Parts: sequence; C-alpha cells; structure tokens
Amino acid sequence: MTYYQHQLSKIRDSVLPPEYIFVQIRQSKLFMDQYFSESLRLNDMAEQALISKFHYVRLFKRVYGKSPFAYLKEVRMEMAKRLLRGSMSVTDACFSVGYQSLSTFSGAFKKSTGLTPSQFRQLENRNL
Repeated sequence: MTYYQHQLSKIRDSVLPPEYIFVQIRQSKLFMDQYFSESLRLNDMAEQALISKFHYVRLFKRVYGKSPFAYLKEVRMEMAKRLLRGSMSVTDACFSVGYQSLSTFSGAFKKSTGLTPSQFRQLENRNL
C-alpha cells in the first residue's frame, strides 16, 4: 500500500463506519422504508441494526447525514405527498403514513413543505 493509499484509508475509516456496520445501518433504513406507517420506536430501529440505540443514532447520522427520526419523517412526508396527489383525504393520508394525530401531521407537513396538507392538495389538483 502506498503512502497516499494509506492516508486515504485512514480518512475513510475516520469518516465512515466499517462495512459490516454500514450494512447493519442500511438494514435498519430498509426496515424504516417498509414499516414507516407503523409506530416505530428507537429501540425497534436499533434492534434492526443489531446495535445499542445510542450507538445507532450516532452511526445512522454519520452514514445518512440525519437522525433516524428525521429520515423517518422524510419518508412519511414523501408518501403523504403521493397520497394527497391521489384521491385520499387528508385524514386518511395522516393515519396511512403513521401519524396518530391530524394536528401533528398537519404541522409536520407544513414545516416540511411550507403548505398545509389541504393547500398542497389544492395546488396539486390545480396543476393537473
């Protein structure tokens, strides 16, 4: 191994986790992608990665650049947008993407998109 290869290897190791940890973190991400509509807890996500929840949060953020809950919220918002573009009501979309409260969903949706779910739906229907 050349000096430069060795230096690159050191940088990679300091930035990214070992391959087996990356695979475990990716497994938990796939779990979230599949079960986003469920009431997921941090323990559920960390269990999928086979590591402690404290270590999990740190590694997930290191790999994906955001916390597991920020990623889960992003997945839920993208699915909510798809559902609202269709014929689903705001209430049904809320519960379909895993929120337990319409007001919490509406607030999160507005924070994510800048529009309330109803405004988003109206805008999307006008654009069709």
